[in-house]
Amino acid sequence: MFKKKQKGQSMLEVIITISILIGVILGLVVLSTSVFFLSQKSVNETQAAYLVQEGFEALRKIRDSNWDDIAVLNENTDYYLLYDSETKIWSLTTTPNDIDGYERKIRINNALREDINVNGQIDAEDPINPNGVLIDTDTKKIIITVNWMDRSNASRNYSATSYLTNWH
Repeated sequence: MFKKKQKGQSMLEVIITISILIGVILGLVVLSTSVFFLSQKSVNETQAAYLVQEGFEALRKIRDSNWDDIAVLNENTDYYLLYDSETKIWSLTTTPNDIDGYERKIRINNALREDINVNGQIDAEDPINPNGVLIDTDTKKIIITVNWMDRSNASRNYSATSYLTNWH
């Protein structure tokens, strides 16, 4: 009779052990899947940040080449960068382009300042103010947004804002 109880306890111990192992394995699968998706999200956000930074650098090159190429652009219009590998020149277009599944949009808006200096000119020392009343023709507000679709087909974006100044 004593041996029958041991057999029942052994079977119960095996079932409990298998249940624990299955729980641990399922936990590891869920954890590794979560790590994979978080890693992919991090890769996408890093790539988007690089594309934003590249966009600002390309706009600085365009500015350094000819400020008027930026100054004449329409506000609240989506622009896209093109790079000519032969001439090594960046340019802007209104035609969207795909960059390995990412779309980089650039908006160029006027920078506004509060008031003018004693000489009747806009004072570059005066802070830029979105509620300002004077357009600073030598400064532009640049907004670059990178959009992409993640693995779950959800739309994602990364955006940054900076200012470009004509240093004539």
